[in-house]
Amino acid sequence: MGDASEPDPPVGRVTVVRRTLPLVLAAAAVAAVVVSVQRAGGDNDPRPAVPLQAATSLSDRASLFGQPLVARLELRVDPAQVDPSHVRVSVDFSPFRVAGAPAVRRERRGPVTILRYAYRLECLTAACAPRAPQRVFAFSPAVVRYARGRGQAPWPPLTVASRLAPADLVTRTLRLPETSSESYRLPPRTLAWALAALSVLLLIGAGLAAARLLASRRRGPLLALSPLERALALVTQATSRAAEERRTALDRLALALEQAGASPLAAASRRLAWSQPEPEGDAMTQLVAAVRARETEGVA
Repeated sequence: MGDASEPDPPVGRVTVVRRTLPLVLAAAAVAAVVVSVQRAGGDNDPRPAVPLQAATSLSDRASLFGQPLVARLELRVDPAQVDPSHVRVSVDFSPFRVAGAPAVRRERRGPVTILRYAYRLECLTAACAPRAPQRVFAFSPAVVRYARGRGQAPWPPLTVASRLAPADLVTRTLRLPETSSESYRLPPRTLAWALAALSVLLLIGAGLAAARLLASRRRGPLLALSPLERALALVTQATSRAAEERRTALDRLALALEQAGASPLAAASRRLAWSQPEPEGDAMTQLVAAVRARETEGVA
């Protein structure tokens, strides 16, 4: 048998292949670009079919008693239909409580605005203690309100396991604090409050007694003086006080001078008392000096 060789392809077919191959490659490149653009566009969130979409999650679907966890709510809002700033969320995680204010984040992704809420939950009360090795909690759905209506977003269930082993639940032991050798007739805290109240009462009594003593000392020398001396002392004290007190002190001095038979000085005191715009301190001091000079001359 001789060697068989394949026949050469026709020249026309080779020419057609060479002409169509660049077109095929170009079409394939365009198709690849279109696919890549579509995939890249798929990374951006499409406009949601409804005004608002909600998704909820828990940081732990199963935890131990007393262990804190975070509840997260994600809202995908179409700003063309709902104003994100008008969205309001109400939650109730009873018997768990929300520790602090929720963390709120806002993000714009393409035509969608995403609102993320994070609530830190904790519970150490008997209401959260599992009565069995584990307990399942079902939280009330989150209520989302916006301009056109409202909706609810259910939370996934939470399983809380007890920190006690089954043997601990079977054999329960009452643990009491260690007794102290000291004994008190009165509770120390009650005694401390009573002593503090007594100290306050003693302090108030001492203050009142000191105030009365000082007042008696201030009034004593003034009451022992003659009416004229008391009037002079009042005028001296009133030189640095208000105008009404100055006029009153000068008027009393005028009455005392009239009783003492010093009519000229009494008239001068009354004129100064009702002078305008007001009695001057220097004039009052000069009047007091004149009255004392008269008394000195009378004694002499």
